[in-house]
Amino acid sequence: MDLLTRNLLWSGYEDYTGLWDAAFEAKAINGPQPIEDARECTRRLMESLLADGLIELFTCPWPPDNDAFEVVLPDDRTEILQDDMSWTAEREGALIWYATTDKGFDSYKKATGWE
Repeated sequence: MDLLTRNLLWSGYEDYTGLWDAAFEAKAINGPQPIEDARECTRRLMESLLADGLIELFTCPWPPDNDAFEVVLPDDRTEILQDDMSWTAEREGALIWYATTDKGFDSYKKATGWE
């Protein structure tokens, strides 16, 4: 498991994490690059993590409220991940977040030698 995947799974385990934070993490790990490139790298990784059941996407207004998070349905994931506004905290209405699933956390623990 690469460093970006580990970091994103850990962030999503700690709390709901905004997609914009995931893109900034990719930029920090991969070095200087336009934010659009970091978003694209992260979008591809998120699609893989979603397909493997390691994360889940959510919508929630700002400020976040644990009772207001709603799961993004599988049929809507691709469209949301391809929308540039999903990758910013400046989006009008609900913001896009992700969280690590139990399966994702198990994968993280195995990759880091936690268990």
